[in-house]
Amino acid sequence: MIAKTFCYPYGGAHTYTQETKEILKNLGVKFSFDVNYKDISLEDILQNPQALPRYDCNLFEYGKANLG
Repeated sequence: MIAKTFCYPYGGAHTYTQETKEILKNLGVKFSFDVNYKDISLEDILQNPQALPRYDCNLFEYGKANLG
């Protein structure tokens, strides 16, 4: 079973290409997320579902990983 969503591990648009987005789409991935610090708009969903914005959790209070 293929995942329906994907998160580009290093985030920014410089880390993937149009070919990357096409491969994900062809594999059945519905939405992919990069690190672009803004809310997702309807236009984002309709026009660019393979590069939706997400916030880096490190930007939030208590968002950083804590190993102990």
